[in-house]
Amino acid sequence: MKKKITALLIGTCFTAALMSGCGQRIDGTQQTQGQSGTQQTQDQSGTSAQNNTSGTQNSSAGTSQNSNNGVTQNSNNGGTQASGTGITEADAKTIALNQAGVAEADTIGLAVRQDFDDGLTIYEVDIYTPSMDYDYDINAADGTILKEDRSVTEQVTTDPGAAITPAKAKEILLAKVSGAGEQNLRMKVDFDDGRSYYEGEIIYNGMSYDYELDAQTGNIVEWSEEVLGF
Repeated sequence: MKKKITALLIGTCFTAALMSGCGQRIDGTQQTQGQSGTQQTQDQSGTSAQNNTSGTQNSSAGTSQNSNNGVTQNSNNGGTQASGTGITEADAKTIALNQAGVAEADTIGLAVRQDFDDGLTIYEVDIYTPSMDYDYDINAADGTILKEDRSVTEQVTTDPGAAITPAKAKEILLAKVSGAGEQNLRMKVDFDDGRSYYEGEIIYNGMSYDYELDAQTGNIVEWSEEVLGF
């Protein structure tokens, strides 16, 4: 009986020892796997951080390169486009007067302004004389005349037979522009609803005065002023 009890106790201890050993192996295995997983996670984190750093550097380099190139290119192009013109306004005026064959002292008005047309910088020159008007477009780069127009000024040729004669109408109109003379005045007769009117403009001292005067009453029914060339 004692031998059976002793054998049973030895078997129980052996079984317990086996279970304890397996538990250690299982725990050891789990611990090893846990460490491996941790190490693997750290490796992945390190790799990701390295990639991010590399990407950031590449992005910074790309940004710097693009920015520098853009500034240089725009600066060079802007400088070329902003280059100065070849002639001045005074030069353009002289070219136009010579082309028209008119002395500046014989004009009643002269206007020069800079403009742009089809990618070109040009000077528009308007010359007014008592009998003829001239209009020029001149290339600002080299002084070439691109366009030329000439027109005869309109003047009253006949008396409309109204209460206000052409001479009286001129007197009324010139009284509104101090210093202007008959050579500064353009006039024609127009008819509207059975009534006659004098209309035209007075060009004097860099200004243009447009008017319409009732030939029956002598009243100025329309009047406007503007700078020559605009």
